[in-house]
Amino acid sequence: MGWFPRVALVIGMVGANVEHASADRLVALGRHLAQECTTCHRPDGINNGIPSIVGLDPAYLTEALKMFRTGKRTNPTMVSIAQSLDDEQMEALARYFATLAKPEGSVAAEKRGRSEKR
Repeated sequence: MGWFPRVALVIGMVGANVEHASADRLVALGRHLAQECTTCHRPDGINNGIPSIVGLDPAYLTEALKMFRTGKRTNPTMVSIAQSLDDEQMEALARYFATLAKPEGSVAAEKRGRSEKR
């Protein structure tokens, strides 16, 4: 193997490690920031009148937070919270909540089970 393929391989490996470390850092930041979220949104995924955000697709949750920040969604509490977050913090929260498992028997878990059987 010549020098160019080896350099490309090393660069690729370093890039993958940096991306993984960045994702881990975002999840850790999200875990820290989520302490405020879990005062209303239960971390066990049970919906007690406030929608569960556990296990949501990160892109969906990030977009929802941005919509609260811009006023396209209008819950006063969520608008206030979202306006205090920057894009990285929103992504970190979304990535963290995506790592949490939805409780079995939840509507979302039932929908997930039906789609996996297809």
